[in-house]
Amino acid sequence: MKHFCGCHSFQLVDEDGKFYKNRLDEFMEKVKLANCGDSYSIISIIGPQSSGKSTLLNHLFYTDFKEMDALEGRSQTTRGIWLAKCPDITYCTLILDLEGTDGVQRASGQDGAAFEKQSALFALAVSNIVLININCEHIGLENAACRPLLRTVFEVMIQQVKRSAHRVTLIFVLRDETPTPPEKLEEHIYKDVKELWESVEKPQKFKQTELSKIFNVEVQILPHYVHKKEKFKEQVAIFRERLFPDKGSRGHQALVPGSGFSDSAKEIWKMAKENKDFDVPSHKELMARIRCEDVVKERINAFKQSSEFLGQLQKAGQPDFAWNLQLGEMLKGMVQACLTIYDQDTKYYCLKVRDDMRHKLSNDLLQLVHEEICIPVLRKLRNETVKKFEAMLQKAVQEGIPLDTAAQNCKQSCIDFFDQGCEEIMVREGTADASRIKDELIGELDKHVGQEKKMADKLKHEKEKRDVEIATMVCTTLAAVAGAVSSVAVAVTRADQGSREKTLAFARLRPTLSGITAEDFVFSFKAHFNVYFICVF
Repeated sequence: MKHFCGCHSFQLVDEDGKFYKNRLDEFMEKVKLANCGDSYSIISIIGPQSSGKSTLLNHLFYTDFKEMDALEGRSQTTRGIWLAKCPDITYCTLILDLEGTDGVQRASGQDGAAFEKQSALFALAVSNIVLININCEHIGLENAACRPLLRTVFEVMIQQVKRSAHRVTLIFVLRDETPTPPEKLEEHIYKDVKELWESVEKPQKFKQTELSKIFNVEVQILPHYVHKKEKFKEQVAIFRERLFPDKGSRGHQALVPGSGFSDSAKEIWKMAKENKDFDVPSHKELMARIRCEDVVKERINAFKQSSEFLGQLQKAGQPDFAWNLQLGEMLKGMVQACLTIYDQDTKYYCLKVRDDMRHKLSNDLLQLVHEEICIPVLRKLRNETVKKFEAMLQKAVQEGIPLDTAAQNCKQSCIDFFDQGCEEIMVREGTADASRIKDELIGELDKHVGQEKKMADKLKHEKEKRDVEIATMVCTTLAAVAGAVSSVAVAVTRADQGSREKTLAFARLRPTLSGITAEDFVFSFKAHFNVYFICVF
């Protein structure tokens, strides 16, 4: 017998029923089971203790399970449940070697029937093919032919009839061929199985259900391993080709994708131990949810650590960052790339669960970029819009446009500018955050217009006050000028009084004029001089 390296056999469940998930995770990593998707199969074997189960598996699949040494007597060799990979088959195939039934070791310790039932239900739940290894001479017997165990299995599996498309192939491997013709042996097996099936208590609506609805039943007869070893090897090779045509598969599909097998197997073993009903659709959905949740967490963490996200996050935090009109589309592209990887990692799982978790992942990623990038950039756009409005309003007022008209036109133009930028920046439409920032923008624009109006009113009031003050000063000045001019006129008409009186008249005029500027005096004097002289003279 030849062995191939790479079968990686290990004990999955010990004799006390402890499930070693850490070992299974390591095994899956070694055989790269996650890469198989749902394109892998599981073959298990059940049968009486010391019936040559491990020997058959090692010859059939080139595994290295421990075999019984006949020289040391008949004893329990396989304890618990062991798992290995078939190394010589292109199609990934896992092999389960179960502890033998009806062993004396169980009789004095843990309830043997309970463990046999648990392990058998586990094998049926996870396997595509179950080999039932019995001796030809034991056909028709009760315990040696595994009849009690099969009856229990049938009772449990009847619950799956309307709930699952997971069909298991039962292959009865008849060991140590006898002179009885093969067709007679097969006929006896089919008859026994049919009788067992019909004896199982079924709900009324399943009374007429055929065994073929749940199981495919086949028979394989093998020669004696010790006495006809060469013929045994020849028949095993033919059996192997029957199981794996051209080292491929028989069209089997795994219960769950390879990446979820560890969690699935653990959950199934737990249900078997607790004697709970095994609902395949519910189990598939549960495994899909567990795996998809893990993938969602993995994708979010990877997204947060990606150079693209970190780069945009850094830019968004820079005060002088100029927002990009295509920022929103770029961020959506980053999210879509992450979703594509999620789709690849979960494509073999339950569609409904996969789509639900994909929706959650999409929302979580969009919310992440919305809060960390879009909102900070939108605030920068708001500040830029305020500056744009201030410049536009100042220019319009300088061009002589009335403030109210200028404010209304500039405000609408800037709001349109903000809305366009918001549409280009945001990855989500109609969010409360964007509405709040827009309201803040409108409030700042209105506040600036209010300040401009207040300033304009103040300047207008100061101008009116100054005009009144100037007018009062002019009147006072004109009155003083009028008096001085009258004095000058009188002085001029009295030419005979001499130059001394002229000088005194102009001297009286100087103090009166000293309180105003030359410009004010000239302006007032020019405006009123002619009228005054007309009135005086």
